[in-house]
Amino acid sequence: MVELLRPGAQLLTLMNIELKPPRHRMVAGQPSAVPRLRPEPPAGGWRSAPFLGGAAAGAAAGAALLAQATTYQEAVDGPWGPYVAGMVCAALGAALAAGWCLAGRWRWGAWVAPLLAVLVVLPGATLHARRLQRRGASLQISLGSPLEFRKALDPTLKGAATLRPGADAVVLRAPAGSVAYLEVRPLSPQRLPWDVPRALLGPPGPGVGEELAWRASVERDAEYFVLVETDRLLVQLTSWGLMVAMTAGDGPVEGRDVARQVPNGSLQEWTLRRAGGRAVLLHGGEEIWAGAYPDPFRYVRLGETRTDREHGGTLRLHSLRLARFLEAP
Repeated sequence: MVELLRPGAQLLTLMNIELKPPRHRMVAGQPSAVPRLRPEPPAGGWRSAPFLGGAAAGAAAGAALLAQATTYQEAVDGPWGPYVAGMVCAALGAALAAGWCLAGRWRWGAWVAPLLAVLVVLPGATLHARRLQRRGASLQISLGSPLEFRKALDPTLKGAATLRPGADAVVLRAPAGSVAYLEVRPLSPQRLPWDVPRALLGPPGPGVGEELAWRASVERDAEYFVLVETDRLLVQLTSWGLMVAMTAGDGPVEGRDVARQVPNGSLQEWTLRRAGGRAVLLHGGEEIWAGAYPDPFRYVRLGETRTDREHGGTLRLHSLRLARFLEAP
């Protein structure tokens, strides 16, 4: 057999053809080693879809948080510490949402990631923007009908005093020696909208003003009748006009008469406003008294609060509006 194959080998040698052994050899007892094709690694670099998606997510969330930080106002957003903590939580949530989306190797993951990041930071940014937009708005409650007076007023009656709600007015009768007044109730959290500035949600503090406006008639039985009283201010109607006294502690410390024509029993419009460390009393839209008032009203009472013989009469309250607002910066 060898002699028969030798001429063929010589012929291949003359044709300059070399026989080479196979690159992969058969090993007894094992399958043949066949080379396998390895998949090409995905393209990397700054042009890759994951990189672009992550950059877009970070830019979108960062822009929203940066806008929140640069437009922060304590009266609108509340204390700085909790506000920053909320932004940090929003940033971490946006990063987790975008990372989870990109790690899933979805076909559209690189483009969904920015959307998820924006959705995570959107609630806080929206609330901040809405409160900032409503900075000049006031928080108020008005009596649509005198029969609804208990929504904003708490009555106090002593002695022979009486209260009679009617279709057009709440009638308080306080004979001499009796007490009959309506105390303005603070705005309760149940009546507060969600998008008002943060400083308006709690009791009035620094930077928050108050205003009480009402329409009423007062018929005096004697020389005096209390129009309005607060923890520091006492305003009384008299036969010659008004008597205004600033009180502190046990009694009046500073009083002043205001010459004003107020016919007995006539319907009048009054406004008491406190802002910027001052209190102002207006009659028919005209300022008739102003004085220092550094602190918020602890209480506001309409009606007779004195029991001596020189006080007494009838108050008819037709309408009332209570407002709270941010002072001008």
